[in-house]
Amino acid sequence: MVSNNLLTPGLAILLVMGSALLFTYKKELFGIQADLRECTRRIISCQKGNDETYRALNNLMTMQWQLEKDSLKNGLMLYSINQKKVSFDSLLKRANSQSILYFSWQTCEDCQIQEIRYFDKYAIPGRSFIIAAFKDFRSFKLYMEANNVHTPVYYLHDTVSLFSNFKERKVITFQADSTHSISLVHLGSSSFPELSASYFKSL
Repeated sequence: MVSNNLLTPGLAILLVMGSALLFTYKKELFGIQADLRECTRRIISCQKGNDETYRALNNLMTMQWQLEKDSLKNGLMLYSINQKKVSFDSLLKRANSQSILYFSWQTCEDCQIQEIRYFDKYAIPGRSFIIAAFKDFRSFKLYMEANNVHTPVYYLHDTVSLFSNFKERKVITFQADSTHSISLVHLGSSSFPELSASYFKSL
């Protein structure tokens, strides 16, 4: 009979790694669940009071669920802040999963600034970047410099769509990988800053 005190170094390492992975999974899962609970609470609360706010939040969540069924386009070319041409596919291959913030200059500016600030604060270096769609590169660069953005940023011409089907112009944060699939989608709105705060803290 083997003693319970006999634990090989290899088994000990496996147990530690397994515990770390389980903790990470639970943290992510509980964070998402907390977001969903908060969304539900706000929808119910708004439905009882301000119908306009309720409709805005309900519309936002509906678009978010639609986007989660979509995927990213293949073969897109982006430009860095130094005007260097970069393949979008190559960026997605740099890590198993990337956090991406995407927005068009035509979206709500308050929403843009809010989400950029959160993204800059919580983004993981080497696994996060911003894609901004502007009508020309000069406008893109001036905007990024004026807002002192620290996360790597890439320019996409405003006539080009990042997603296969989704056409709405929104401020969107999501996770993506080399398969071009997306997950953990969040549509930022300055009307609901607490939802953005909860989302970014749970990443």
